[in-house]
Amino acid sequence: MKIFLAIPYKDDFEDIYELIKLAVSIGNHQLVRAEDFSGKSDIRKKVEDEIFNSDIVIAEISHFNSQRVRRNARTEFLLAQTLNKPIIPIFDKSSELSIDLSEYQVILYDRLKLQETLLKPIVNYLGKSDVIEFLINKTDEKVRYFVVLHDIILDGNVAKSGY
Repeated sequence: MKIFLAIPYKDDFEDIYELIKLAVSIGNHQLVRAEDFSGKSDIRKKVEDEIFNSDIVIAEISHFNSQRVRRNARTEFLLAQTLNKPIIPIFDKSSELSIDLSEYQVILYDRLKLQETLLKPIVNYLGKSDVIEFLINKTDEKVRYFVVLHDIILDGNVAKSGY
């Protein structure tokens, strides 16, 4: 399955991107985002094509009307709506919701509990809930995430698990 991620271009969202990338790779799906095409000519057309050809769009909409975040994610979200793409909106629960999302099942995430509130719901939505467990191991004051797929323990990387 091809999944487009509508997410602001900002370092503040790199942890969110990495977690979604992990969740998508667990199900052996393909993830693309507009930033993957930065520097290429006619990026707008490439992004439109990628959204059109995607099976699902995951959209980070926490700062939908914010002036502090570039508006690419909002534009991508609206294009996906126009194309009637299935959309999984994700939203930081500490933000103020500024748009009507009543037609969607929104994933509300907590930045202090990303594994439970973002990674797990996305993996469940994509259909791999039966093969994932979460363990957190604190080492050198860094939190390392471990994903257990069947009996393979992977430290920070995801390998193919036969799916």
